[in-house]
Amino acid sequence: MDTKRPLSDYTRPELEERIRKLNAEARGYRLKAADWKRQAQFWETYAKRLENNDGARGTA
Repeated sequence: MDTKRPLSDYTRPELEERIRKLNAEARGYRLKAADWKRQAQFWETYAKRLENNDGARGTA
C-alpha cells in the first residue's frame, strides 16, 4: 500500500486485503506478547523458588 496515495483512491477489495494483513500481523504480535508474558512469569517463579530454597538450606 502506497503511503502517499489517499485512502479514498483504493478500491474496497484493496482496503479489505490490507485490513486482513494488518489483523494477521497484529495477531502475531499478540501471540508473541502472550508468550513473553508466560516466560517472564516462569522466570519470576523460578527466582522466588531459588530465594526460598537458599533460606531453607541455612536452617537444616
